[in-house]
Amino acid sequence: MAEKSINSGGLQTFRPSVWQTWRQRWPILIWLGIAILAWWLYDRAGADEALSGILEAPLVEVTVVDTGRVVEVLVVPGQQVAAGAALIRVDTSLIDAEIASTMASLELDRIQRERQYASAIQRVQAELRDLRLRQAADTVEAEIYRVEYQRQQRAYEQQLITVDTIAAVKARAESLEKVSALYPSAIADAERELAGLLALQADNSENEASGEAVRIRTAQLALLKQQREQCTLYATTSGTVAEVHVHPGSVLIAGQSAITLLTRDPLSVYGFIPETDQRTFRLGDSLALQGPHATSTPAAGTVTSISPIIVTIPDTASSLPNRFIRGRPFRLQLESVPADWTPGQSVLISPSRSSWWTGLLGQ
Repeated sequence: MAEKSINSGGLQTFRPSVWQTWRQRWPILIWLGIAILAWWLYDRAGADEALSGILEAPLVEVTVVDTGRVVEVLVVPGQQVAAGAALIRVDTSLIDAEIASTMASLELDRIQRERQYASAIQRVQAELRDLRLRQAADTVEAEIYRVEYQRQQRAYEQQLITVDTIAAVKARAESLEKVSALYPSAIADAERELAGLLALQADNSENEASGEAVRIRTAQLALLKQQREQCTLYATTSGTVAEVHVHPGSVLIAGQSAITLLTRDPLSVYGFIPETDQRTFRLGDSLALQGPHATSTPAAGTVTSISPIIVTIPDTASSLPNRFIRGRPFRLQLESVPADWTPGQSVLISPSRSSWWTGLLGQ
């Protein structure tokens, strides 16, 4: 395109064409393109260098107290359980036999005590009957001698009998009166003894230990019943059954985990900053999270803990044996949990970028 000539006041000026104008400004366009490309590469590099983490969830291991054989598994993976729900039952045949034996011994002791009480009660009852019969007989005899003494007293006053005759009757009457006076207290003592024995007989039960041996067996029975209760494993908290480590017929060792429960507590993400990575996070920083798939719902998390030192952990991502990586572990608390996320999955972690300008500045 030709340049245009303009005559103004005798002076001739030239105005460059559009092509000449763009040709003169091409360096600016090149630098603008380089800036855009640099930003795009920076953004892509930031995405490619995102840290990897694992979506965690608190797990609870349900363990057994004593060694035993599993007879029944009551749950399956994925099943929701409430706190206190039965999960596994362990064989209790040996404990049941010990409980039956101990209960039989306690019952035998109770029967023996019952017989002892019955024998003592019968003895006291017989003594009480004998005392009452003797009291009645002595009371009648004393009355007879009293009347006889009065009759002989009148005969003696008439000098019909001698003093020796009346003295013998008098002595016998006085003796019977003294003996009769002792019967009420003896009968009262026997009645109190009988009442005590009857009360002990009524209270005779398993919990009424009458000796050291019985108390020991009672304590053993309580311990056996407690052990039998522990043969059924219960959920210690509400959650979802994540893993079942046993099956009917397998043997559980004391302290071995039988069930793994995924609790309903908020999920968190465990991450790791390699030693060679220059990025640093602080407590309270907000980071962007992305699932392993492009279609995964993004989320955000807050840094709740970060190790102040470099640690060494096994490199699980490498197929080579005895490989380790060094760095700083940290943990994020999710602000919200996407519905399409699964505990244990991989998560990509990167700083949150509110705009391209903050990303360009590395903030």
